[in-house]
Amino acid sequence: MSAEQAALETVARAAQDLWVAAQIDRGWSPGEHYDAQRQLDDTLTGFDDLDPTERASLCFALKAEDIPAKLLRIVEQLRTPPRVLRATELKIGLPVRFGQDRGIIDDWKTLPDGRLDQVRVRWSDGALTSHDPLARELRLG
Repeated sequence: MSAEQAALETVARAAQDLWVAAQIDRGWSPGEHYDAQRQLDDTLTGFDDLDPTERASLCFALKAEDIPAKLLRIVEQLRTPPRVLRATELKIGLPVRFGQDRGIIDDWKTLPDGRLDQVRVRWSDGALTSHDPLARELRLG
């Protein structure tokens, strides 16, 4: 199996899991055969337990919608500058930019797992603003 096919099947597994959870939330249950009236569906199962035709159909649909390429673009965007700020690289007074505006780190808050939750910046005009580091709007320097 090629790396591309393996990645496609990983995405298909995740998509199937999401769909199964959504269907169960809507009141559907696994069944031996599809029965809309009784809300039973024989495809309410993990990807690996689907019959080969159902697995191939899901992979085909995901590829036709260009889902693997879209996911790749999202990850590539996250891995190129500006990166998400990390708590380990911050210090009070560290210079940051937001567009053309320049300021310095005033303080920050972290989540229990160590990820940044909020970064507060003091700007040259004295204003203090809070920023979500996942928005990637602040740049170091």
